[in-house]
Amino acid sequence: MASDVVQTGLFVNAFGERAVQPILEALATERAARRGVEWEKAICAHVDRVLERIAQEPESEQSALRVLVECLEPTDQRLSAVATETLASLLSGEPVSSEIPSILDDRAFLFVVSSRRDSKEAHLLALRSFSELDAHASTPHGWLSQSTWRMLAPHTPSPKPWQSWTHAERLRRAVVGAITRSRWPAEEFAAIDGRAAFAGACDLLKRNSYGRELLQVVAGSKVFSKKQRDIAERALR
Repeated sequence: MASDVVQTGLFVNAFGERAVQPILEALATERAARRGVEWEKAICAHVDRVLERIAQEPESEQSALRVLVECLEPTDQRLSAVATETLASLLSGEPVSSEIPSILDDRAFLFVVSSRRDSKEAHLLALRSFSELDAHASTPHGWLSQSTWRMLAPHTPSPKPWQSWTHAERLRRAVVGAITRSRWPAEEFAAIDGRAAFAGACDLLKRNSYGRELLQVVAGSKVFSKKQRDIAERALR
């Protein structure tokens, strides 16, 4: 494994941006997460070439999008050139790695990027990413991995010294904050999957005037499942 990484580094040093294409092609079939991450990092110096490829081929392999996760902060302005629909393929396609930490890193990246955009597609991507993250943050321990939380923490509210919030609590406050600040349409709220995530968000929404308006819509709309309507009704009591 170590010799493989060294050889990849030498290959990139020798061929520069010309190494990007063959490495992306190799990553498209690579299933060893550790090796994949090392290969992705090896071409970080040429991430602009990866962005060009994605712009030219919006249906690029997930391997190209994974390079963005490894090489760029989710707030990097260069990501504005990548369409939300293209980013969403990282959520809906088959993961390059089956390892949970790697998958959640992708979700954290997508959540931060999409929650900063103002379109229906971006809102839905943010809520779907949030749902998967919350499912793991809501476990008995209530914590996400260090790499996943490193991406999310700067974009979630911080507790006061006397407060003890789990990752799930901070994540829910972040998504509810985005919903209420930009007044996302109520029907988009149906994209939250998972009882704990939906109920937790409803509990926070009821503390805000727009949030209560949204909950009233949820409680009376057939767009939402009966389970979601019942949760919204209970939150309004």
